[in-house]
Parts: sequence; structure tokens; C-alpha cells
Amino acid sequence: MAKKIRRARRPLPTPPLSPVPAQATPEAARPAPGASSASGNGKKVDFAADYYYVLHDLRTMGIIAAGMLAILVALSFIIR
Repeated sequence: MAKKIRRARRPLPTPPLSPVPAQATPEAARPAPGASSASGNGKKVDFAADYYYVLHDLRTMGIIAAGMLAILVALSFIIR
């Protein structure tokens, strides 16, 4: 059995930062450092309207997976 070699991981390179002009965003318009933009402006996101197709896709994949499993079980009895 081959010996496992442990190598130190190199850190991922950070992308270069582009210079930001001083007049781009005034201090009053900047959000707080810990606040997220979605919760900071008070808007509610309706995921049901945005991702209405996901439930249908999951149901379809489940039906296909169950059908394939049933075919495998049936084939296991036929091949024996």
C-alpha cells in the first residue's frame, strides 16, 4: 500500500481590489458593517414566487428515482 503524503495547503489567492473613488458612496448611504442589504432595507423576499418551479422539479425527480429503484429490484429478481 502506498504511503500517504501530507502536504501543507496553500491559501487561496485573493482577487485584487479595485480602487474605490472617494466620492462613490457617501458615509450616510453606506450600510452598517454587520447589516445585510436584505434585512437593512426592510424588504421581504417571497421565495415561493421566485422558486415556484422547485417543488415540481423535486416531485418529478422523486418519481423518477422511485421508478428506477423499482426497475432495479425487478431486474434483480429476473437476473437470478
